[in-house]
Amino acid sequence: MISSAHAQDWVQWDSANGGNGHWYKAVINTNGLTWSQADQIARSEGGHLATIGSDAENQFVFSLINSPEFFSGASYNGSGPAIGGYQPDGEPAPDVGWRWETGEPWVYSNWAPGQPDIGSETRAHYFSGSQNVPAPTWNNISPTDPNLGGYIIERESKTNSTASGFYGQAFIGVSGGTMLSPLLGTPTRTFVSVYDSKGKMVGRIPSNPVGQFFSYQKPGDYTLIATHSAKPLPSNKLQVASTNSPGSVVVQVTVYPNFLTPVQINYQSATP
Repeated sequence: MISSAHAQDWVQWDSANGGNGHWYKAVINTNGLTWSQADQIARSEGGHLATIGSDAENQFVFSLINSPEFFSGASYNGSGPAIGGYQPDGEPAPDVGWRWETGEPWVYSNWAPGQPDIGSETRAHYFSGSQNVPAPTWNNISPTDPNLGGYIIERESKTNSTASGFYGQAFIGVSGGTMLSPLLGTPTRTFVSVYDSKGKMVGRIPSNPVGQFFSYQKPGDYTLIATHSAKPLPSNKLQVASTNSPGSVVVQVTVYPNFLTPVQINYQSATP
């Protein structure tokens, strides 16, 4: 077993031992973070909440959190760390349609008995059912529920050497909020076109299915044009017309050295 103190550092699932070579970090939830907040933190560190593709990976990840403090959620029911599973809105039952936020296939699950059980709980986390008792089984939880024992970040490399850029998420019907309390709207897929201070497009980023995006960029000032997936994309050169297109949102962003700037895209109307 890997101790909880060690689990706060990056730990590799070594390919020599049958792993994928990725690095994982388990973090205890000491300040009431929700699943969505934990997910944004993972993005800000150049990774994502852990995605579990096999029993072997589940056992490895569980070894990082196999300590009582990781299963000490606020509701005293053995709620454990968040992982990167989600269920899109509109699925007919709580146990169908689950996906990984990275887009990789959902080929493995390890739900606790009777789970998932509530339609509004559309995110995945570890869960034992008994406070301070670790277990490798999963439960579904609301994106805004702070009853988490922690979270596990996964990324491809231990170091995050190019740490300048931005990350964020797009929502429909947002009336306010911040990157750490964003769920006042519905997450939506988007494309983000990135223009430098001279108006030249330096990137076009598709979000994942829940509207999250990430980009490394050199320090400087940028214009972001977020376009809903059903709308035409703007041109390669920044123009006044493209900044006023229906279904698009324009955001000005400053990227600082060795810092990831948070961005929130707000499509105010229900039909961008």
